[in-house]
Amino acid sequence: MDKNAINNAKERRSQIERIIKNDNIAEGLLRRLSLSAVNYVNDCANMEAQLRSLKNSERYVDEKEFIGELDRTRRNSHEGLISNLNVLNRYLFKNYDGKVPVGGIYSLSPESIKSREAVGDWAGYFVFGLNN
Repeated sequence: MDKNAINNAKERRSQIERIIKNDNIAEGLLRRLSLSAVNYVNDCANMEAQLRSLKNSERYVDEKEFIGELDRTRRNSHEGLISNLNVLNRYLFKNYDGKVPVGGIYSLSPESIKSREAVGDWAGYFVFGLNN
């Protein structure tokens, strides 16, 4: 993991927390986003672990439906993450214009928020930043 990206995500979260202090709606949206990020990272890790386990077994060919379900779960988590990220950022820009940094809570380059892969990477940095 990129330690600078983790630190940036952690610092951005702290900055946003200071801006939204005592705003119950924004705090709830941030909690919701945090949970979405944790769920997405967990679903990715679970999928990787399950795939590695299956590749080492003879059942791999017979488990296409199971693999499809793992992928659907991960994809749904990703969609939820993107949705919650957008909802929080819209709220921040609407209610705290001028106080919120470019990108809102999203700490990577603002243009990359359009990339599903970049948002997935950001979720990892964000989650690891929660634990440091």
